[in-house]
Amino acid sequence: MWSCNDVHGADLLLSTTFEARLRVLGKLHEDTLRSMATLGQMRHTQLRMNDATILLEDALRGQTRVLGDQHPHTMRTMMAIANLKTISQMSNSQASATQSQRDRASLAETAYLVLREKKGALHTETLGAAQTWLGTAITLDVSEAER
Repeated sequence: MWSCNDVHGADLLLSTTFEARLRVLGKLHEDTLRSMATLGQMRHTQLRMNDATILLEDALRGQTRVLGDQHPHTMRTMMAIANLKTISQMSNSQASATQSQRDRASLAETAYLVLREKKGALHTETLGAAQTWLGTAITLDVSEAER
């Protein structure tokens, strides 16, 4: 849906799906948690950072509890939060931006290591996590060197 440039329609469908699953299945059902994370990613795409943060962090807590911290859905949500923190840090002070960058690097490293173990070093999700982790680490090194 997002590729069709109908962001409003996609958001409406995702919101409706999430609300229905929440009502019928409950907050800690795997499908509800996946819908919550997907809606959070949509809100991130729309630059609705507060909504995105709340949805993604709630989804991550639930997924960690229900699915475990090494489940692929949990890892995807962890990477989405890491990417969200990159955008959010742009408006923070230098000190908190550096801490946010460290947090993102830690999340990305964890996701990479788990995906490498579970899916192999050459899997596309593992390679994407490696790219995020390395990009974060390089950015962090450069920003700390500039101080």
